[in-house]
Amino acid sequence: MSGWDASRKNDQSKREDRAVRKAHQNMRRQKELARSYFLDDENFAGFSNQLGTIGLKLRDIPGDGNCLFRALGDQLEGHSRNHQIHREETVKFMVENRSDFEPFLEDDCSFHDYVGKLRLDGTYAGNDAIVAFARNHGVNVVIHQLNAPMWTVNGADRGKVPQLHIAYHNGDHYSSIRKLSDNSENPAAIKLMTRSENKQGSMKRESKRNQLSPSGSKKKQIQQVANVTGCQDLKLIQETLEDNFYDVDQVIGIILQLMHYSSDEDSSNKPHSSTSNKSPPQSQIWDKNGSGSRIFGSHNVKTETKKKTTQTPKHMSNKNRKEQARKDRKKRSEERKRNAASSNHTSDSEESEIVIKNLNILTI
Repeated sequence: MSGWDASRKNDQSKREDRAVRKAHQNMRRQKELARSYFLDDENFAGFSNQLGTIGLKLRDIPGDGNCLFRALGDQLEGHSRNHQIHREETVKFMVENRSDFEPFLEDDCSFHDYVGKLRLDGTYAGNDAIVAFARNHGVNVVIHQLNAPMWTVNGADRGKVPQLHIAYHNGDHYSSIRKLSDNSENPAAIKLMTRSENKQGSMKRESKRNQLSPSGSKKKQIQQVANVTGCQDLKLIQETLEDNFYDVDQVIGIILQLMHYSSDEDSSNKPHSSTSNKSPPQSQIWDKNGSGSRIFGSHNVKTETKKKTTQTPKHMSNKNRKEQARKDRKKRSEERKRNAASSNHTSDSEESEIVIKNLNILTI
Protein backbone atom coordinates (compact mmCIF):
# COMPACT_ATOMS: atom_id res chain seq x y z
CA MET A 1 0.00 0.00 0.00
CA SER A 2 1.38 3.36 -0.99
CA GLY A 3 1.71 6.28 1.35
CA TRP A 4 -1.02 8.15 -0.52
CA ASP A 5 -3.48 5.26 -0.07
CA ALA A 6 -2.69 5.02 3.63
CA SER A 7 -3.25 8.75 4.07
CA ARG A 8 -6.55 8.61 2.23
CA LYS A 9 -7.71 5.68 4.35
CA ASN A 10 -6.73 7.53 7.50
CA ASP A 11 -8.72 10.59 6.43
CA GLN A 12 -11.73 8.45 5.65
CA SER A 13 -11.49 6.82 9.07
CA LYS A 14 -11.41 10.23 10.74
CA ARG A 15 -14.47 11.37 8.80
CA GLU A 16 -16.32 8.24 9.87
CA ASP A 17 -15.35 8.81 13.50
CA ARG A 18 -16.59 12.40 13.33
CA ALA A 19 -19.85 11.27 11.77
CA VAL A 20 -20.34 8.68 14.53
CA ARG A 21 -19.63 11.24 17.26
CA LYS A 22 -22.00 13.74 15.65
CA ALA A 23 -24.72 11.08 15.42
CA HIS A 24 -24.28 10.28 19.11
CA GLN A 25 -24.47 13.98 19.98
CA ASN A 26 -27.65 14.39 17.97
CA MET A 27 -29.17 11.34 19.60
CA ARG A 28 -28.26 12.63 23.06
CA ARG A 29 -29.76 16.02 22.17
CA GLN A 30 -33.00 14.40 20.99
CA LYS A 31 -33.22 12.42 24.23
CA GLU A 32 -32.75 15.62 26.22
CA LEU A 33 -35.49 17.32 24.22
CA ALA A 34 -37.90 14.44 24.75
CA ARG A 35 -37.14 14.15 28.44
CA SER A 36 -39.22 16.08 30.95
CA TYR A 37 -37.25 18.29 33.32
CA PHE A 38 -39.94 17.83 35.93
CA LEU A 39 -39.48 14.05 36.12
CA ASP A 40 -36.27 14.46 38.13
CA ASP A 41 -37.24 17.67 39.93
CA GLU A 42 -38.06 16.88 43.56
CA ASN A 43 -39.43 20.42 44.02
CA PHE A 44 -41.95 20.16 41.19
CA ALA A 45 -44.93 19.30 43.42
CA GLY A 46 -44.28 22.16 45.84
CA PHE A 47 -43.75 24.68 43.03
CA SER A 48 -46.95 23.52 41.29
CA ASN A 49 -48.97 23.93 44.49
CA GLN A 50 -47.51 27.39 45.03
CA LEU A 51 -48.56 28.55 41.57
CA GLY A 52 -51.91 26.78 41.81
CA THR A 53 -52.99 29.08 44.66
CA ILE A 54 -53.07 31.99 42.16
CA GLY A 55 -54.54 30.01 39.28
CA LEU A 56 -51.30 29.24 37.42
CA LYS A 57 -49.30 26.15 36.49
CA LEU A 58 -45.87 25.15 35.12
CA ARG A 59 -45.32 24.28 31.47
CA ASP A 60 -42.44 21.87 30.91
CA ILE A 61 -39.44 23.19 28.94
CA PRO A 62 -36.51 20.91 27.91
CA GLY A 63 -33.26 21.42 29.78
CA ASP A 64 -31.06 21.71 26.68
CA GLY A 65 -29.31 25.01 27.38
CA ASN A 66 -31.98 26.94 25.46
CA CYS A 67 -34.54 26.84 28.26
CA LEU A 68 -34.60 30.60 28.90
CA PHE A 69 -35.30 31.53 25.29
CA ARG A 70 -37.74 28.64 24.93
CA ALA A 71 -39.69 29.78 28.01
CA LEU A 72 -39.76 33.41 26.89
CA GLY A 73 -40.82 32.37 23.38
CA ASP A 74 -43.63 30.23 24.80
CA GLN A 75 -44.91 33.24 26.73
CA LEU A 76 -44.62 35.63 23.80
CA GLU A 77 -45.73 33.42 20.90
CA GLY A 78 -47.35 30.36 22.48
CA HIS A 79 -44.55 27.91 21.57
CA SER A 80 -40.78 27.51 22.01
CA ARG A 81 -39.74 26.57 18.48
CA ASN A 82 -38.23 29.98 17.67
CA HIS A 83 -35.76 29.95 20.56
CA GLN A 84 -32.73 30.43 18.30
CA ILE A 85 -34.33 33.50 16.69
CA HIS A 86 -34.99 34.99 20.14
CA ARG A 87 -31.41 34.23 21.13
CA GLU A 88 -29.98 36.02 18.08
CA GLU A 89 -32.27 39.04 18.52
CA THR A 90 -31.32 39.30 22.21
CA VAL A 91 -27.59 39.17 21.48
CA LYS A 92 -28.01 41.77 18.74
CA PHE A 93 -29.77 44.09 21.21
CA MET A 94 -26.94 43.64 23.73
CA VAL A 95 -24.34 44.48 21.08
CA GLU A 96 -26.26 47.59 20.01
CA ASN A 97 -26.52 48.68 23.67
CA ARG A 98 -23.09 47.52 24.75
CA SER A 99 -22.61 50.23 27.39
CA ASP A 100 -25.62 48.93 29.33
CA PHE A 101 -24.30 45.37 29.60
CA GLU A 102 -20.50 45.35 29.41
CA PRO A 103 -19.92 46.75 32.96
CA PHE A 104 -21.59 43.66 34.46
CA LEU A 105 -19.27 41.11 32.85
CA GLU A 106 -16.52 39.37 34.76
CA ASP A 107 -13.05 40.88 34.42
CA ASP A 108 -11.52 37.85 32.73
CA CYS A 109 -14.08 37.82 29.89
CA SER A 110 -14.23 40.33 27.05
CA PHE A 111 -17.57 41.55 25.78
CA HIS A 112 -16.80 40.24 22.30
CA ASP A 113 -16.06 36.74 23.57
CA TYR A 114 -19.10 36.77 25.84
CA VAL A 115 -21.68 37.66 23.18
CA GLY A 116 -19.94 35.35 20.71
CA LYS A 117 -20.46 32.41 23.04
CA LEU A 118 -24.00 33.51 23.93
CA ARG A 119 -24.93 33.33 20.25
CA LEU A 120 -24.24 29.58 20.16
CA ASP A 121 -27.12 27.13 20.40
CA GLY A 122 -27.32 25.46 23.81
CA THR A 123 -25.42 28.18 25.71
CA TYR A 124 -27.05 28.94 29.04
CA ALA A 125 -28.23 32.55 29.42
CA GLY A 126 -28.86 34.58 32.56
CA ASN A 127 -30.24 37.82 33.95
CA ASP A 128 -28.54 40.08 31.41
CA ALA A 129 -30.29 38.20 28.60
CA ILE A 130 -33.64 38.60 30.40
CA VAL A 131 -33.09 42.35 30.68
CA ALA A 132 -32.13 42.60 27.00
CA PHE A 133 -35.13 40.51 25.92
CA ALA A 134 -37.54 42.57 28.06
CA ARG A 135 -36.27 45.90 26.71
CA ASN A 136 -36.13 44.70 23.13
CA HIS A 137 -39.76 43.54 23.18
CA GLY A 138 -41.13 46.21 25.52
CA VAL A 139 -42.44 43.72 28.09
CA ASN A 140 -42.07 43.03 31.80
CA VAL A 141 -40.68 39.60 32.69
CA VAL A 142 -42.01 38.21 35.98
CA ILE A 143 -39.75 35.53 37.50
CA HIS A 144 -41.34 33.01 39.89
CA GLN A 145 -39.30 30.94 42.34
CA LEU A 146 -40.21 28.32 44.91
CA ASN A 147 -40.79 29.81 48.39
CA ALA A 148 -39.49 33.20 47.26
CA PRO A 149 -41.02 36.51 46.17
CA MET A 150 -41.76 37.16 42.52
CA TRP A 151 -39.39 39.53 40.76
CA THR A 152 -40.19 41.71 37.78
CA VAL A 153 -37.62 42.84 35.22
CA ASN A 154 -39.07 45.99 33.70
CA GLY A 155 -38.64 46.36 29.97
CA ALA A 156 -40.89 49.39 29.53
CA ASP A 157 -42.25 52.25 31.63
CA ARG A 158 -45.43 52.96 29.68
CA GLY A 159 -48.96 52.29 30.93
CA LYS A 160 -50.25 48.79 30.22
CA VAL A 161 -47.13 46.68 29.63
CA PRO A 162 -47.54 42.97 28.74
CA GLN A 163 -46.21 40.52 31.32
CA LEU A 164 -44.24 37.36 30.53
CA HIS A 165 -44.14 34.81 33.36
CA ILE A 166 -41.31 32.30 33.71
CA ALA A 167 -40.25 29.99 36.53
CA TYR A 168 -36.67 29.58 37.79
CA HIS A 169 -35.88 26.09 39.08
CA ASN A 170 -33.02 24.99 41.31
CA GLY A 171 -30.67 27.70 40.09
CA ASP A 172 -30.17 26.15 36.64
CA HIS A 173 -33.39 25.94 34.64
CA TYR A 174 -36.28 28.08 33.32
CA SER A 175 -39.78 26.96 32.42
CA SER A 176 -42.91 28.73 31.22
CA ILE A 177 -46.01 29.51 33.31
CA ARG A 178 -49.60 29.21 32.13
CA LYS A 179 -53.13 29.59 33.45
CA LEU A 180 -54.48 26.36 34.91
CA SER A 181 -56.86 25.78 32.01
CA ASP A 182 -54.44 26.83 29.26
CA ASN A 183 -53.04 23.96 27.17
CA SER A 184 -52.98 25.95 23.94
CA GLU A 185 -50.22 27.33 21.73
CA ASN A 186 -51.47 30.88 22.15
CA PRO A 187 -49.53 33.64 23.94
CA ALA A 188 -49.90 33.25 27.70
CA ALA A 189 -51.44 36.72 28.30
CA ILE A 190 -51.21 36.55 32.11
CA LYS A 191 -51.63 39.76 34.13
CA LEU A 192 -50.74 39.93 37.82
CA MET A 193 -51.56 43.04 39.79
CA THR A 194 -51.03 44.03 43.42
CA ARG A 195 -53.88 44.89 45.76
CA SER A 196 -52.97 48.57 45.61
CA GLU A 197 -53.02 48.49 41.80
CA ASN A 198 -56.36 46.72 41.85
CA LYS A 199 -57.76 49.35 44.23
CA GLN A 200 -56.47 52.17 42.04
CA GLY A 201 -57.99 50.50 38.98
CA SER A 202 -61.35 50.17 40.76
CA MET A 203 -61.25 53.85 41.70
CA LYS A 204 -60.47 54.83 38.11
CA ARG A 205 -63.31 52.69 36.79
CA GLU A 206 -65.71 54.19 39.34
CA SER A 207 -64.59 57.70 38.40
CA LYS A 208 -65.03 56.90 34.74
CA ARG A 209 -68.49 55.50 35.43
CA ASN A 210 -69.44 58.69 37.25
CA GLN A 211 -68.21 60.76 34.34
CA LEU A 212 -69.94 58.83 31.60
CA SER A 213 -72.16 61.78 30.90
CA PRO A 214 -70.60 65.29 30.96
CA SER A 215 -72.74 68.21 32.10
CA GLY A 216 -73.50 69.36 28.55
CA SER A 217 -74.47 65.87 27.51
CA LYS A 218 -76.68 65.47 30.59
CA LYS A 219 -78.89 68.34 29.50
CA LYS A 220 -79.21 66.85 26.04
CA GLN A 221 -80.16 63.47 27.48
CA ILE A 222 -82.73 65.01 29.82
CA GLN A 223 -84.23 66.91 26.90
CA GLN A 224 -84.16 63.78 24.74
CA VAL A 225 -86.13 61.83 27.32
CA ALA A 226 -88.56 64.71 27.74
CA ASN A 227 -89.13 64.97 23.98
CA VAL A 228 -89.77 61.25 23.53
CA THR A 229 -91.98 60.74 26.57
CA GLY A 230 -93.67 64.13 26.77
CA CYS A 231 -92.80 64.26 30.47
CA GLN A 232 -92.28 67.80 31.81
CA ASP A 233 -90.89 66.78 35.19
CA LEU A 234 -87.19 67.39 34.38
CA LYS A 235 -86.12 66.71 37.95
CA LEU A 236 -87.70 63.26 37.83
CA ILE A 237 -85.99 62.57 34.50
CA GLN A 238 -82.59 63.65 35.89
CA GLU A 239 -82.92 61.47 39.00
CA THR A 240 -83.97 58.49 36.89
CA LEU A 241 -81.00 59.01 34.56
CA GLU A 242 -78.60 59.10 37.52
CA ASP A 243 -80.11 55.92 38.97
CA ASN A 244 -79.71 54.10 35.65
CA PHE A 245 -76.20 55.30 34.69
CA TYR A 246 -77.61 57.55 31.95
CA ASP A 247 -79.06 54.70 29.94
CA VAL A 248 -81.47 56.80 27.89
CA ASP A 249 -83.46 53.90 26.41
CA GLN A 250 -84.04 52.33 29.81
CA VAL A 251 -85.02 55.66 31.37
CA ILE A 252 -87.53 56.33 28.58
CA GLY A 253 -89.24 53.04 29.37
CA ILE A 254 -89.34 53.82 33.10
CA ILE A 255 -90.72 57.32 32.58
CA LEU A 256 -93.39 56.02 30.20
CA GLN A 257 -94.46 53.46 32.78
CA LEU A 258 -94.65 56.13 35.49
CA MET A 259 -96.76 58.30 33.21
CA HIS A 260 -99.01 55.36 32.49
CA TYR A 261 -99.49 54.75 36.23
CA SER A 262 -100.26 58.42 36.64
CA SER A 263 -102.76 58.28 33.81
CA ASP A 264 -104.50 55.27 35.35
CA GLU A 265 -104.64 57.03 38.73
CA ASP A 266 -106.16 60.17 37.22
CA SER A 267 -108.70 58.13 35.28
CA SER A 268 -109.74 56.14 38.36
CA ASN A 269 -110.39 59.34 40.30
CA LYS A 270 -112.80 60.70 37.64
CA PRO A 271 -116.58 59.98 38.09
CA HIS A 272 -117.94 57.53 35.48
CA SER A 273 -121.46 57.42 34.15
CA SER A 274 -123.44 54.46 35.46
CA THR A 275 -124.97 53.97 32.02
CA SER A 276 -121.62 53.81 30.23
CA ASN A 277 -119.76 50.55 29.83
CA LYS A 278 -116.77 52.12 28.04
CA SER A 279 -113.33 51.72 29.49
CA PRO A 280 -111.62 54.86 30.83
CA PRO A 281 -109.66 56.89 28.28
CA GLN A 282 -106.07 55.77 27.71
CA SER A 283 -103.02 58.03 27.69
CA GLN A 284 -102.15 59.38 24.24
CA ILE A 285 -98.61 58.10 24.53
CA TRP A 286 -100.01 54.60 23.87
CA ASP A 287 -101.96 55.65 20.77
CA LYS A 288 -100.98 54.28 17.39
CA ASN A 289 -98.62 57.19 16.77
CA GLY A 290 -97.74 57.83 20.40
CA SER A 291 -94.24 57.75 21.87
CA GLY A 292 -94.80 54.54 23.82
CA SER A 293 -96.16 52.64 20.82
CA ARG A 294 -93.32 53.82 18.60
CA ILE A 295 -90.70 52.55 21.08
CA PHE A 296 -92.24 49.36 22.45
CA GLY A 297 -95.00 48.43 19.97
CA SER A 298 -98.62 48.76 20.88
CA HIS A 299 -99.46 45.13 21.73
CA ASN A 300 -96.43 44.30 23.86
CA VAL A 301 -96.55 47.54 25.81
CA LYS A 302 -100.21 47.23 26.70
CA THR A 303 -99.69 43.68 27.90
CA GLU A 304 -96.63 44.61 29.94
CA THR A 305 -98.18 47.66 31.55
CA LYS A 306 -101.31 45.73 32.34
CA LYS A 307 -99.27 43.17 34.21
CA LYS A 308 -97.45 45.85 36.17
CA THR A 309 -100.71 47.70 36.89
CA THR A 310 -102.33 44.61 38.31
CA GLN A 311 -99.36 44.10 40.59
CA THR A 312 -99.81 47.57 42.09
CA PRO A 313 -102.66 48.02 44.60
CA LYS A 314 -105.49 50.05 43.08
CA HIS A 315 -105.95 52.11 46.24
CA MET A 316 -102.33 53.40 46.09
CA SER A 317 -102.13 57.12 45.40
CA ASN A 318 -100.16 58.60 42.51
CA LYS A 319 -97.54 59.93 44.93
CA ASN A 320 -97.08 56.52 46.50
CA ARG A 321 -96.82 54.90 43.08
CA LYS A 322 -93.98 57.23 42.12
CA GLU A 323 -92.25 56.61 45.43
CA GLN A 324 -92.53 52.83 44.96
CA ALA A 325 -91.15 53.09 41.44
CA ARG A 326 -88.26 55.18 42.72
CA LYS A 327 -87.44 52.56 45.35
CA ASP A 328 -87.51 49.86 42.70
CA ARG A 329 -85.09 51.86 40.56
CA LYS A 330 -82.78 52.37 43.53
CA LYS A 331 -82.82 48.65 44.29
CA ARG A 332 -81.97 47.77 40.69
CA SER A 333 -79.18 50.36 40.71
CA GLU A 334 -77.65 48.90 43.88
CA GLU A 335 -77.78 45.40 42.39
CA ARG A 336 -75.97 46.60 39.26
CA LYS A 337 -73.28 48.27 41.38
CA ARG A 338 -72.76 45.08 43.40
CA ASN A 339 -72.50 43.00 40.23
CA ALA A 340 -70.03 45.46 38.72
CA ALA A 341 -67.90 45.46 41.88
CA SER A 342 -67.78 41.66 41.99
CA SER A 343 -66.68 41.45 38.35
CA ASN A 344 -64.05 44.21 38.50
CA HIS A 345 -61.39 42.08 40.21
CA THR A 346 -61.60 39.25 37.68
CA SER A 347 -61.24 40.92 34.32
CA ASP A 348 -60.70 44.37 32.87
CA SER A 349 -59.38 43.26 29.48
CA GLU A 350 -58.59 40.16 27.51
CA GLU A 351 -55.76 39.40 29.89
CA SER A 352 -56.44 37.59 33.16
CA GLU A 353 -55.88 39.93 36.08
CA ILE A 354 -54.86 38.04 39.21
CA VAL A 355 -54.65 40.07 42.41
CA ILE A 356 -51.68 39.21 44.61
CA LYS A 357 -50.22 40.57 47.83
CA ASN A 358 -46.87 41.75 46.53
CA LEU A 359 -44.89 41.99 43.30
CA ASN A 360 -41.27 43.07 43.67
CA ILE A 361 -39.63 45.15 40.97
CA LEU A 362 -36.05 44.34 39.94
CA THR A 363 -34.43 47.32 38.20
CA ILE A 364 -31.24 46.61 36.28
